[in-house]
Amino acid sequence: MKKPKTAKRELEDALDSAWSAYIHKRDKCCQKCGGFGRVSAHHAFGRVHRATRWDTDNGVLLCHPHHRYFAHGDPCGFREWFTSHVGEK
Repeated sequence: MKKPKTAKRELEDALDSAWSAYIHKRDKCCQKCGGFGRVSAHHAFGRVHRATRWDTDNGVLLCHPHHRYFAHGDPCGFREWFTSHVGEK
């Protein structure tokens, strides 16, 4: 039996959804290749880092291959690209 969601968890889920929706609306396509296929919002610094979890500067829209094989497969290369894409900020 599933445990009911706490109010805190419901708020986090709502904020995660709003963050993702904003990244999708802002970027519109994969920022690495320009593709419009299956895209998803990716955190440059993972969601575990609470200080930047919902910071829109910490996100980028990526197609499935770039999300899976670039962002998660080559994290050092991704961070280097992300920094050059959005700047040092």
